[in-house]
Formats: sequence, C-alpha cells, structure tokens
Amino acid sequence: MKKLLLAVPLLLGASWAGSAYFTGTKAQQAYDALLVELNTNKALVWKNESYTAGVAKSTAITRVTLSTVPEEDISFLLLHDIEHSPVGLSNGKPRLSAAKVITTVLDDDTRSEEFQRIMAGFGTEQPLLMTTEVAFDGSNTSQLNVGAYHIEDNEMSFTSGGLEQTLDVKGDIYTSSGQIKSIEFKSDDATVQLSPGDIELDVRRVISGVYAGSSAVTFKELSIESNQAPPMLLETLGITYENDVDNDVVDSRFEYFVENIDAPIPIDSASLAVNVKGISVANWKAFSDISNQMSQSNPEELKHFASAALELLEPNASLDMTVELTNEGGDMDTNLSINVVDASSPHYPANGVSTLKTLRELLQLLSLELTVEADVAAINATPAAAFMQSPMIQQFVVSNEENHTMNVTVADLVVDINGNAATLEQMLPINLDMPLETLLGK
Repeated sequence: MKKLLLAVPLLLGASWAGSAYFTGTKAQQAYDALLVELNTNKALVWKNESYTAGVAKSTAITRVTLSTVPEEDISFLLLHDIEHSPVGLSNGKPRLSAAKVITTVLDDDTRSEEFQRIMAGFGTEQPLLMTTEVAFDGSNTSQLNVGAYHIEDNEMSFTSGGLEQTLDVKGDIYTSSGQIKSIEFKSDDATVQLSPGDIELDVRRVISGVYAGSSAVTFKELSIESNQAPPMLLETLGITYENDVDNDVVDSRFEYFVENIDAPIPIDSASLAVNVKGISVANWKAFSDISNQMSQSNPEELKHFASAALELLEPNASLDMTVELTNEGGDMDTNLSINVVDASSPHYPANGVSTLKTLRELLQLLSLELTVEADVAAINATPAAAFMQSPMIQQFVVSNEENHTMNVTVADLVVDINGNAATLEQMLPINLDMPLETLLGK
C-alpha cells in the first residue's frame, strides 16, 4: 500500500519536472524519463504506445501492464495531455507556467473482459485523474484523484470512496498530503469497515530510489463484524516510515501500530517497530531495487535477493525489532537486536561478506540479544498465565512479584540464557559447517 499510494504520484509528478521551459522536445524528454523511472519497479511495466508532439500541446499514451501475472492480459492505457505553452488556462483561469499535464485512464477496447469488469466498478466516474503544474524553475505540484469504486457479486461487495493526494516537488524535496476515503468489504459472513485515512510524505531524494525523510498512513478506526466471532474495533492505527541518510549511511525505521483495541482478546494496544542502521546507500539501493523487482516464482531472482541481503551485513550494521503490547494489567515488551561485528574483528572477512563459505562463518559475524519483560498483572490477564509455573517455562523466564523477564544473548557461537551458557552447536539441530550456497540457494 505504501509504495502504491506514495510512490506513484511521487514518480509521476517528479518526472515531468526538470526543464526551465517546456517545448515539444523537452516535454517528450520528460515523458521518456518518466517511463525509465517508473520501470525501475517491476511490479508494473510502463510502455510508450504513442507520442504526438505539437507546438503548444503534445499527447502521450502509456500502456501499464501487471507484470506479476504474465499469463493474464491485465493492462490499461493512460492518456497524458501535455500543454507546454507558457500561457494557457487552468480550471478556467489564466495559467502562466512551463507546462500542465493532465493524466487520465483511456477507454481501451483491447482490455480483457475480466479487467473491463473490474473497471466497471468506477461506473461513469473517471478512475484516475492527475493534474501536474510545472513552474518555470522546474518545481511542480500534482493533484491525484482516484474515483469512488463499488463492485459486488452474489458472495461479496467492495466499496471505496477513492483517494485524493497532492504532491509538491522543489528540486530534491518532495512533500505530499492526502486522504484515502472510507473502504467497506461485505460478505455473507462478515463486514469490514475502514475509516478515511491520512497520507503524509516529507522526503529528500538522495539518489534515484533512495529518499531521506518520513511518510505515514494513518486511519481513525477499523471495525470487523462477523457471524463467527464477537465484533472487533481497532482505533488509531497505521504505518510510519522514516529514513535518515548521513555520510552515505542509511538508518531506516518503520512501525505498525494500533493505539486502542476493543475486542475479546487481552490486548488493548499493539505496535511493531523495526529499525535498521549502518547500511551504505549503495547496498541499500541494490537491496531495494532487487526487492522491488523480484518474483517469488523465479529461483534466479531469489538467489540475487539472497546475495543482496548478505551485502547488508556491513561492519557495525544492526537490526532492532520491538513488539510492545498493553492490557489492563500493564505492559508486555519484546526486543530483538542483531549486530554485525566491527571490521577489525578477526571474524569479519577482509574481502567482504561475499567470500563467506559456511553458516559458521556467517554466524560468527553476528551478535544477538533478545529481551522479554512483562508485568505479572499483564500476563495474569492472558491465557499465558496458566503456563508460567511450567518447569520448562521457568528454565527460560525469571520471575518475581512484579514482572517476568528473559534475556538471551548469542555471541561468538555461545548462547547465554539468563546467565546459563551453552554453545550454539549444542542448541541448533543443523551442521554449522553447512555451505552457504546450500542455505541461500546460491
């Protein structure tokens, strides 16, 4: 969702910019650049169907195909009306700017019957309308509108109010805000309703495909009613994403959160945060590019993905995952931290991680710490309370009157659980001298 809702208007708006004054030739150069940038993400294929250049106005048609389902003819056409005269009309008012681009979905009889059936859900409303105003200095503002949608059959119905989003581009700075309208799904067994959600974006382009800054998608509430279970209401939920880039090193953090849960479960709020630090921009971009392009059905792409993931193990890089849960009794927190050793460590290969041969060598690069802390009253409000006195659980958990804790560390192939140490070879049921080629499918 994040890539679709934030990246599409970002790319469309940004790619029309870059010219202090548009002529027919300059507009076509901007269009060609748009296609190149959009095709960096292999989830969709963008292809020029035609381009008609004029003195004051040009027209382009782009075919968009879902490449993830090559066996199906799922594609549609976008029409771009490009006004590149310095004077014109915008919403009936005089316009003085380098260009104005209006993008819409073109009615195309070559679309498959299935896709036409899906598109019928927009009714007479325009499925997509994007208007981009390009200033003389190359900055631009884009307004994206996705139409309201409704589709149903004998078993289910889906209704969406659409989407509105505005993007401003000034040089390498992108700011955006918008709203996802309400969504409802109904079937014979359940009804799911999602309230309108807010979209926010404030980033700086570092290089193509790498941005520093923050973005967020948040919703007021999500309700689920089912014939098979009691109703559930989630309030104030969403996703936030932050990227910091300093001295060509990326620190990235995303979080999923629900601030209030009204349901027959012993959890009142929940969040999952993942923080990755110390990755070079080059390796971050390579991994992101492969992630965007890979197909799970292609073994060769999976090998490239594994190799790119291995390159993220740079000296002192780290990954932290935190899960926080609350209920009426208190807090239940879990944190997992994985760190790569320093470059001066004898375990870090002088010629890079691509020279690693075995699982043992890989694990020697890493140290791990897992901590779990939960208030006793919080655990007592859950079914887990019945298991806390189990001899097996007590081997791993230290308890007192106020809380339960567990601390696990792994370093230099030694596992320590609450002060009790054992070798990793004793703990794992696999051979540490297994070739990485076998493990990673290389």
